[in-house]
Amino acid sequence: MYRLLQALEREPNHRAEGGDVKTIAAASKRSNPHKYLLYRPAIGVLLNYISIGYKDLNDHAAMLLYLSADGIKMSNKNDFGYVGGVATMNTSANAAAKRLPESSDGSGTSAQINSHCLYPQDLSPFTRKPMFVVVDSNNSAAFKDLSSVFGKPLVTLLSPAEHPSSLKDISPLGSLFTLFLHSPLKAFLLLQSISQVANQEAWKAISQQFATMESNIEDLLHKNMSNYSDNVTRFLQDDFTRTLIVRYILSLTVLKAHEVFNDPLYLPSSNVGSEIDALSDENVLVEGMQAVLIKTNQLGTSE
Repeated sequence: MYRLLQALEREPNHRAEGGDVKTIAAASKRSNPHKYLLYRPAIGVLLNYISIGYKDLNDHAAMLLYLSADGIKMSNKNDFGYVGGVATMNTSANAAAKRLPESSDGSGTSAQINSHCLYPQDLSPFTRKPMFVVVDSNNSAAFKDLSSVFGKPLVTLLSPAEHPSSLKDISPLGSLFTLFLHSPLKAFLLLQSISQVANQEAWKAISQQFATMESNIEDLLHKNMSNYSDNVTRFLQDDFTRTLIVRYILSLTVLKAHEVFNDPLYLPSSNVGSEIDALSDENVLVEGMQAVLIKTNQLGTSE
């Protein structure tokens, strides 16, 4: 949670690059977005705070919702289209990846619904205004079919459903997906098991390369702006959500370059993936990752 929180904070000396005096002054006065942080809330408390946040939005604002929780899965969809969601309380009934039993009559209705689970459909009333949703869970796929029933822009960024079995367990250090959204460079170092930096020159080169790749992705997004739906263009206008989209794309580039991430289940996904995922394979990014991997051999020691 706190990693993503840092990604939603402006630096005290934030300035608009290349802008005139008025632009720079306006950028320096922009406030950080208002936030509510909830730790394992009851479903009623969570929905109440989402409602409060929704009420506080003006007509030109959007809501960003970050969910990091264990998944609650269903064997099959019920009559309402539920395939599960994420747990809202840390109880034995909401253990990680718990699979709810089928209803005795096969109807798949209320017998399958967990009262301490946030389902994708719980968010539907709040899609009356633009919404940006990040789900980091082992059941993030439950939110892939979340739709904006009122036609407002909606973007969902979803963590991978699984991790390669050969990958070192990094759960004590937090989620890899959230770490990518916070700092792609730190996520890359974690994947490479690099704990110390012996070569400062190589470190500076890799840091600069990651910054360059993020800049390249922004350029590619801007170049293709006319080809995108309102879902994408609306959130490219905001610097915070644009940064999350950029880092989501960069995470795809980095993970595809890692030999063990050879299954689509190991990669993050998005409801706008058909529009933006292909950017991760652009030559300028692939070549950038190749340069990073070459420098990595000079970077330092592994754990």
